[in-house]
Amino acid sequence: MDGPEHVCQTLEKECEAAGIEHRYKDVGTDAGYYAWHFYFRYPAELMLGGNIEHRRLWVELQFTTQLAEVITILTHQLYEERRSGRNHGVGSKWKWDATSNRFRSAYLGHGLHLLEGIIQGLKDDLVAPPKRDEEKPEGNDKAVAFEADAQDFVEVD
Repeated sequence: MDGPEHVCQTLEKECEAAGIEHRYKDVGTDAGYYAWHFYFRYPAELMLGGNIEHRRLWVELQFTTQLAEVITILTHQLYEERRSGRNHGVGSKWKWDATSNRFRSAYLGHGLHLLEGIIQGLKDDLVAPPKRDEEKPEGNDKAVAFEADAQDFVEVD
């Protein structure tokens, strides 16, 4: 879950070193879409009205997780239908229609984001576990006594 933001931070350093105008932000929608968007300005030659003009165009890169990408691929048709107006789901009634594709795809995205957050928290805890003193609840003598008993335990074959 921390990968997309990390990529944006790395790109930011590269753009700063190269003097490239840039920005980035996190994006989350009701449709269950979660990503980080990175923008930078890039010089380009454009043919406008028969003339070549030099412009600096904004380029957008969207970063998400691998699992979120799978869901995006599966549900992209629903996004296109909503965007084009072919899906007449107006308002928030769809949020209560568990049989609709819009409901299922949106809450699949939200559920995945929650799951990725839980996985990220576990990863962070395992990679940098708290110090021994931080594990003990302050002022809880039972926890301290239990820990002392566990240290005295001797395994017998």
